[in-house]
Amino acid sequence: MNKKHLLLTALWGERLDEIFQYTKELAKIMNKDITMLLIHPKKRKFEDLMTAVTFAEASESNTAVELLQTNQNEIIQKNLKDLKEKYNQSGIKVDIVYTENTVYNAIDNFLRKNEHIEMVLLSPEITVNSELSARKLKNLIKHACCPIVTMTKK
Repeated sequence: MNKKHLLLTALWGERLDEIFQYTKELAKIMNKDITMLLIHPKKRKFEDLMTAVTFAEASESNTAVELLQTNQNEIIQKNLKDLKEKYNQSGIKVDIVYTENTVYNAIDNFLRKNEHIEMVLLSPEITVNSELSARKLKNLIKHACCPIVTMTKK
């Protein structure tokens, strides 16, 4: 029988250590594993776009696109590997899933495809500073097969 997981949802770049500590303690109490869903909203950083424009203006558009994708993907993969190693040392099994999507769609899609989630924990950044409106949150709660808990900052 597969063990149920807590789904910790957070934004890419968010400070994860504090919210992971809370989730880890909850997982220990509930005897659950953790799946961390890191969401990178589909918004390109201004600096990335300006770099691409500069290369494109120099007639190097293919190089610019390839360079941005390669560097970004390499950085993301290295960070995900480092996070997984760090958090798996906590004594709790941690899976990390990365997605580039809107917050609502990322969580909704994940829950539709994964039945092993027992509770969803929304990080403070998702509940306060993202596009997850009250209406979308209510819709998630309505369709989710498990409780959805919002975290706040201290």
